[in-house]
Amino acid sequence: MEGREPIGWVIDNSAHDRFSFVVLEGKHVEFGKYYLIKHPTKGVEVLTRAIGVSYRNPEMDVERYGPRYGKKGIRLPAADQEILVADAEPLGYFDGQKFRPLEVPPATWSPVYEAMPEDLYAFVAPAKDGYYLKIGNLRGLDIPVFLDLNGLVKGHSFVCGMTRSGKSTFVMALAKAAREELDPPPHIVIFDRRGEYIPLVEKAGGKKYGYKEFTQSFSRMDPSHAASMLGFGKGTLAELVASAIGRMQADGVAKASKEKLREYILSEIEAKGAASQKKRYTVTVEDRIKMYGDVLEKLPEEPLDPVDVVRGNEITLIDFSIDTEIDTQQLVASDIIRSLLSEAMTNDDFGAIVAIEEVQYFAPEESMVKYGENWRTSLAAITEAISQGGGYNLGFIIMTQRPAYVAKSVISQCNSVISFRLMSQNDQWAIINYTEYGSKALAQYLAGLADHEAFICGIAVPTRFPVIVETRVECYPRKAAKTARETFQAMKGIK
Repeated sequence: MEGREPIGWVIDNSAHDRFSFVVLEGKHVEFGKYYLIKHPTKGVEVLTRAIGVSYRNPEMDVERYGPRYGKKGIRLPAADQEILVADAEPLGYFDGQKFRPLEVPPATWSPVYEAMPEDLYAFVAPAKDGYYLKIGNLRGLDIPVFLDLNGLVKGHSFVCGMTRSGKSTFVMALAKAAREELDPPPHIVIFDRRGEYIPLVEKAGGKKYGYKEFTQSFSRMDPSHAASMLGFGKGTLAELVASAIGRMQADGVAKASKEKLREYILSEIEAKGAASQKKRYTVTVEDRIKMYGDVLEKLPEEPLDPVDVVRGNEITLIDFSIDTEIDTQQLVASDIIRSLLSEAMTNDDFGAIVAIEEVQYFAPEESMVKYGENWRTSLAAITEAISQGGGYNLGFIIMTQRPAYVAKSVISQCNSVISFRLMSQNDQWAIINYTEYGSKALAQYLAGLADHEAFICGIAVPTRFPVIVETRVECYPRKAAKTARETFQAMKGIK
């Protein structure tokens, strides 16, 4: 900072994690930009970031004369008393070996300097050794920011943001760039809830599979899962149906035709059901077999092995958009995740990154809105895999529009956060309360992000402190090709 002019001076009532400085006349300070101060005892440079800028005028205090004149439309000539004050958070400093947080408040009257690009390079440059992929630039600067996939796999990442804010585009860019730029490329699996990731097949060589191709065969399926696919979730009748299906499997019935299902289930009801409930049970079973019997009839005899598919493809899309059978989707998702975890834990030569889009469908917070009957099954599978998988090179990217709707047990195990714009306070506080970056200033960052800008922190980011990144855009998710007006214009000509 030698030879530079300060842009402000630290004022009183500062703390080690937040301080204020008065801005010199003619100088400019912006929210989110970086500044430097001297460490009060060690003399090294401390990187800081502005988290608030406000004008203050003592003459306009309600106990002074300014407001009294103001009510009469008279403005006091007190422009010289106008003070521009910035609030800042210290991000940390190098002590010669390690990057450390500021332990003591900056001294009053300490000068504050604008951080130049060369200053920032020293703080954000990754170490020489790592599995790095460029994900974008620091906001407003031509300074690259990288993601360390070693850290992502070990600690998992939570990606969130409002619709159209950029989270799906980010994951698409990550998958495409990783395949094209890294050696070796990682193997990435994406649970595609909305059919948005087709461009990865078209432009990046990914392979797409319908989720039902992984459904277990009837003969190997958990009987309670099969009962759930028929619409029986809990209760005595569900237990009777599961018991009947278990007998079918024990008898070697390989294909669950509607006739066989009806025969075995009604027999089980007749043998074990309460006399007062048999008629109602029978009517319910007939109805469910009529509605959902096709689901079991169409189960593949030889389903795809998730492990073989992931081994054979660097980008695998599992398409959950082909139907709305959320109960079945939750079961299949849990089977896939458990298969990958089992392989990773038993085989050192297997690993993957699993990105789960709209994870609230598979791992909901119990006090919030839940979907389907089998969410406990998929939640248990994800919780187990995310708690153990990182140690066996099975990493997860957990994605959602609504963090408040996702199980906190899942969010809290993600050591890196990549958050795009979030306006809801419930969602903002889900990030603040359940991630490592707990500063209340985070709410200000998240609400003010532009499209494709992300607030990123955690062990997967080698910048050592949270950053705001203009993320890469390689291709866009598959959305409606026309605007609403174009669609309705086309419909106007339909008679």
